[in-house]
Amino acid sequence: MNKKLLTITIALVLLAIIVAPVVAAPAVKRLVSPSLLLPANNAKFTYNPCILELEWKPVVDERVSGYLVEAEMYDPRYEIWYTFTSIQRITTDPWYQLDCYPGYYTYRWRVTALSSVSGCDSAPSNWRTFTFVSPATDDTRLATVRLLSPDNKAKFSFEVVQSYNWEIVPGATEYNLYHQTLNADGTWKREGPEVIFRADPILPYSTNAFTDIAGTHRWRVIALEYWGGPFSNSPWRYYTVT
Repeated sequence: MNKKLLTITIALVLLAIIVAPVVAAPAVKRLVSPSLLLPANNAKFTYNPCILELEWKPVVDERVSGYLVEAEMYDPRYEIWYTFTSIQRITTDPWYQLDCYPGYYTYRWRVTALSSVSGCDSAPSNWRTFTFVSPATDDTRLATVRLLSPDNKAKFSFEVVQSYNWEIVPGATEYNLYHQTLNADGTWKREGPEVIFRADPILPYSTNAFTDIAGTHRWRVIALEYWGGPFSNSPWRYYTVT
């Protein structure tokens, strides 16, 4: 074979390698998300058993190695959900006994099927919520907190000492006064101290801690009979600091 023919042959081989189609690896199929069974979504219980059984439909797939259960409890004071338990691997039994805090709280939970094959875990199921409702009658529930001052949409000067006042709620043993500042992205951020009053507070409560940031703020008060028991909260009131 002469040099010219050899050169052409090598060039053709290299060209074939370059233009050869790339065969994609087969897509990894994830497990299907578990279907939640009990308790029903938005279920309400008038008692608190402290242990509640969560159930879901088992995912039928030989790759299933366990389940991840996520449970969160709602804090009405800060209007946030926070995780108090996260069980990473449970047996393949499609149930879990959740230890709940004593008291009348709202919870939410969801389940992810875990795979023995990397990258094949299911997407989490949808959240489901359930609530422990106080058995108290309407006559024994705490009345809604009525704010007195400052007025809604008031305007304050920077770092001015401002007084906050509300009506005492019969039966309440604790009051929580807290406020939030509006962020540039439209979300609310808790700022300053959370003020907790035991029994009857000395009103009005005066502070400049809520006016040390320019912008839009909001505040409200929650009255509690005891933590975890019946409570009521006022509507939000807004004000501007310039």
